Amino acid sequence: MEFYTRSDLYVAGTDEEGHDYLAEVYYVIAKFRNGEQLAHPESFRGCIAGYDDEHGMPYFDDVREEAKAKCQAIIDSNPPIDDWHEISPAYGSQAYAADPRWEEELKAFD
Repeated sequence: MEFYTRSDLYVAGTDEEGHDYLAEVYYVIAKFRNGEQLAHPESFRGCIAGYDDEHGMPYFDDVREEAKAKCQAIIDSNPPIDDWHEISPAYGSQAYAADPRWEEELKAFD
């Protein structure tokens, strides 16, 4: 089993023009040799969003390095995986090929 940090995008808020501000959220994955994967129950946002009353506009503070450091601390602690949740298997892995959900999705194209 190997541990690694993964990130996904999320909408952290809207900027001063009303556009979505995308940021990253980080979490730790445990990946098994066959491609099965578990995700740690905690995730860490890479952005602190708020509103600056003095200037009348939203702000977005970059805290990605802190979020990644928290993930690395989890990895370094060699954590037990008892309370982690299953996520999709790694693409192209043995577990991915054996996952019956993909067969059902393919049937939708028939």
